[in-house]
Amino acid sequence: MKRFFLILIFFLVTSAQAVELKEGLWEMTTKMEMKGMSMQIPAQTFRQCITKDKAVPVEREEMNAKCKVVEQKVSGNTIYWKIICKDKGGETIITGKGTYNNDKFEGETRVKTPDGMEMLQHMTGKWVGKCK
Repeated sequence: MKRFFLILIFFLVTSAQAVELKEGLWEMTTKMEMKGMSMQIPAQTFRQCITKDKAVPVEREEMNAKCKVVEQKVSGNTIYWKIICKDKGGETIITGKGTYNNDKFEGETRVKTPDGMEMLQHMTGKWVGKCK
């Protein structure tokens, strides 16, 4: 059963269509919202080399050995994804969707932590040039 599950995840991740986007270095800015939080969390900016087969915008910290993209679906210029991060505290589930429009990006992610905390993250991005 475990082997079947791993094969299914591999199929879901690798069989996704390629999203139409401008490949290269993208600068993504994220702004987090948390219910009940009175203080505004400062926006974070990161850069990532985006390609048609690696179009999920993620900060490097999210994609350490504890986090894996387990689902990815493409519809036109929009990509949908699910990332699961596991540690001794449990699973954090990150679901997102984003749309590439030539040299611009807009999207959002929802984060659910093992302790029940939920966060919404708004994302904007722009193409800045070729990958180095």
